[in-house]
Amino acid sequence: MHKDRQKAVELRGAGKSYRKIHAELGVPVSTLSKWFSKEEWSRNLRQKLVREGELNRRIRMRELNEIRGTRLVRLYERAREEAHQEFRYLRYDPLFIAGLVLYYADGERTSKSALRLSSSDAEKALLYFHFLKKACGIPAEKIRASLFIYPGQDDQSNKRFWGFALGPTVRFTKSTLVPGTHSAQKLRYGICTLTVSSSYLKTKMLEWLKILPKELMK
Repeated sequence: MHKDRQKAVELRGAGKSYRKIHAELGVPVSTLSKWFSKEEWSRNLRQKLVREGELNRRIRMRELNEIRGTRLVRLYERAREEAHQEFRYLRYDPLFIAGLVLYYADGERTSKSALRLSSSDAEKALLYFHFLKKACGIPAEKIRASLFIYPGQDDQSNKRFWGFALGPTVRFTKSTLVPGTHSAQKLRYGICTLTVSSSYLKTKMLEWLKILPKELMK
């Protein structure tokens, strides 16, 4: 143990952490702490190692973010290229064009990671639901439906209505109650929002929406 302690002192003096000394000598970290925790020079070394570890962590995170950012740029470039290629052979597909027109009119554009379209019209929502599944190839279980319900409406009744309208594969998330005391007579079953979380598809959708008006006005 005396030899281990002497060697540990040498290693600690050379700037080694407890874990590195443990890996080299096999001395438990708890024992090393007992040996050195009261030594001022060791405490100063610990603070230095903590600062260096934090600096290295920040450098690694910055490097990883740069790598991730480069990969994402390439990924989104590929998505935009695919959008142009797919538009060329899908532009004569009525379901594809109808889905784009719906999103052009009512779809949410600010989010970079999700496609959202809200409607109180069941047929419009069903058409968009089919667009996502058949034209975009999104599995039904990846499409989430959420409801805005108004005072006086019953959440379960509204879900049954929209579930019947969209089909048994639709998946509902928690509904949102619109605040206030007035009921919305014209929105008897509330508003249904269909959401798909996909940065890749959202990039393609935004590119399709740039192409769409130009193609329609040719």
